[in-house]
Amino acid sequence: MRVAILGGSGRWGKNIVRTLGTLPGSAVAWVAGRADPWAAWLADPERRPDAVAIATPAALHADHALAVLAAGLPVFIEKPVALALADAEQVRAAAHAKHLVVVVDHVHLFNPAWRALKARVPGAVSVESEAGNAGPFREDLSPLWDWGAHDVALSLDLFGVSPTQMRCVPDAEGNHRLDLAFPGGRIWRARVGSRFSAKTRRVRVEYPGGTASWDDLTDPKLACNGEPVPVGTEPALTVALREFLAAAAGGPEPSSNAALGVEVVRILAACGPAHEGGAPGL
Repeated sequence: MRVAILGGSGRWGKNIVRTLGTLPGSAVAWVAGRADPWAAWLADPERRPDAVAIATPAALHADHALAVLAAGLPVFIEKPVALALADAEQVRAAAHAKHLVVVVDHVHLFNPAWRALKARVPGAVSVESEAGNAGPFREDLSPLWDWGAHDVALSLDLFGVSPTQMRCVPDAEGNHRLDLAFPGGRIWRARVGSRFSAKTRRVRVEYPGGTASWDDLTDPKLACNGEPVPVGTEPALTVALREFLAAAAGGPEPSSNAALGVEVVRILAACGPAHEGGAPGL
């Protein structure tokens, strides 16, 4: 399958290009930058790809996804799917109308350690997570949306429903504390941001059988009730792109689809602005 990449010269775009080169049956059709006439290439029979991956700045995600869907092609899109709820809903509607696959790269949903944790925590009740680093500070996306999009996606994936209450407050270090309350008294508390002392990605889940902890920067990454649990080592982006290509070829669509992408945007917009200093979207 030939995949075109929009924004392939950026850090994540380069990761996509490199990862596609490792997947059997896939090839990079072309890589487009801002100055390239990529919309015309989608209509050119000689250059038309089989699918498109979007790694452009977040403010362009929705417009680019809509253009690709209008051309009748499946889309793999970096998170978040859009910076406004109405735009995210447009992408979902276009995908539904065209019967096309959209996979949003909430990359930790494809992490083997996360999937192993999910399989071991039936009836999860309470979750605490931390994610951040000393930077980056992006011009196109606030730290809340940059880091928090992952934790919101993880909470939706684990609990399978949307939260009934959402609260976001700054902490003493200038990061964000998210409290998401779910039906049945379940709760996800997250601390996210770009003012951590070091890179952090960890989740602790309490469930009727005990406690499970995932720390993506340690070895072992996963422990249940203090006992190490072996997990796969395949990079999450590799899993994500392989499942996207399978779905584009007619297989099942991953759970990190346009509908989940819309819900992530809805929750983030209710918690704070996509840009620092702006107004919440809801």
